[in-house]
Amino acid sequence: MGAPVTLGLDGVVYRRSAHGGVARTFDELLPILCALDPDLSVDVYVEGAPLRPLPDCQGVRAVTVFQADRILRPHRLMVGCMPVARAYAYACAARRRRLDVWQTTNYNIPAWWRGPTVVSVYDLIYRRYPEHFPAGARRRFVVQQEAAVRAADAIIVNSVTTKQDVIKFLHVPESRVTVAHLAASSAFRRLEDDNVPLASPSIATAIESIGTFLLLVGARAGYKNGAAVLRAYSSWQGRKDVALVLAGPPLDDFEIGRAHV
Repeated sequence: MGAPVTLGLDGVVYRRSAHGGVARTFDELLPILCALDPDLSVDVYVEGAPLRPLPDCQGVRAVTVFQADRILRPHRLMVGCMPVARAYAYACAARRRRLDVWQTTNYNIPAWWRGPTVVSVYDLIYRRYPEHFPAGARRRFVVQQEAAVRAADAIIVNSVTTKQDVIKFLHVPESRVTVAHLAASSAFRRLEDDNVPLASPSIATAIESIGTFLLLVGARAGYKNGAAVLRAYSSWQGRKDVALVLAGPPLDDFEIGRAHV
């Protein structure tokens, strides 16, 4: 084992969503890192109460960060100042700790930080499909993302496509970008192997009556482009033998009209 290492991690993703999202990646990753290196400590910096709990494992602990958005009012006028205010809030919290590496989950780097920096980039959706986002929010996000990437010693992406986008749009040398593919959680397994009921009786009965089906999970609005899936399915000749099951919000009138289902 080497010397003990303390990793600082911004916990913004734990305030964005109570279910799913990027936080799921770190739910899986942090326990693995701590198991691989018992001398690793992970300080997760969180502004206020997180919407979902942090991973329950030795080595991971929460560090409270002052919520700058509480004092920057009115929000509509001060929103452009938030990245700078958040950077100083993180810096104040980080000065009380001795960090060796900083990894940002959402392009937040403490002011005055000059140590090794790792940036996770999940996609460049704001650049690829700008028409799906408000212009002001898009510009602020792009500026913050570019600043974080410029400051990074290492950039981690989850696909070759994202790596190509980072190189193309952010003009980053290929040598600084590493692909770490996503993988299925251990939660995804055949439940009958554990003698666990597959579903409630009503759901189990419905699934048995459906037979073969395609499963679409998650939100479908905007850049998720669920309407394209529905249109493709509605024109597919094989739909008579294969059902489409949606796990997420119910179909709205717009989706029904576009999909003709």
